[in-house]
Amino acid sequence: MKSLVFLGCAAVVASVACSGGPGDPVSGCNDAAQAFCSRLYQCNDSTTIQNTLGYTSEADCQSKVEVAASCSTAGCPLGSKFDSSAASQCISDYQNEACGDTSEPSSCSDVCQ
Repeated sequence: MKSLVFLGCAAVVASVACSGGPGDPVSGCNDAAQAFCSRLYQCNDSTTIQNTLGYTSEADCQSKVEVAASCSTAGCPLGSKFDSSAASQCISDYQNEACGDTSEPSSCSDVCQ
């Protein structure tokens, strides 16, 4: 059984989420939640996820992460704007991280400038 990774989801998803995504901040947040949950389920068994985080499915995970990250009102801080290309790279890099890697991809620091 693989050990549960990505317990720091709030920080990682919030960072990606608040930066926006391929179209706008809200869709970027939703994309980040989907990427997080997809990777979480690729790297861990569903019983461990349910027992540890309470998510009953990947869809349940995505829905709850979107709420926790306030996706419906996501945006960059005042005075900055998001770079959709950088946001796409951030999400892609996050999706391709090794299962044991819980750090934020360095590309995520470039999305709000």
